[in-house]
Amino acid sequence: MWSGRIIPVILPAYIKAAGIRRAVEEFSSVEIVNGVVVVDNNSTDRTREEVALSGARLVQERRQGFGYTLQRGSGVE
Repeated sequence: MWSGRIIPVILPAYIKAAGIRRAVEEFSSVEIVNGVVVVDNNSTDRTREEVALSGARLVQERRQGFGYTLQRGSGVE
């Protein structure tokens, strides 16, 4: 833990099938991280399938853009 805190990680994703599972696994292995939320932003590749295999929570954001994905991810409980 860092100063007694644990944190969630929010990963915006748009066409990131090639590396998203590895990113989730690496963040999940960090002691202070208590969960990973991947916000898919209309990917047309296998991003959603790779997230499902990673164990991260998947959230969909239909409005295109990095800011929208961060807003959507920060509102997840």
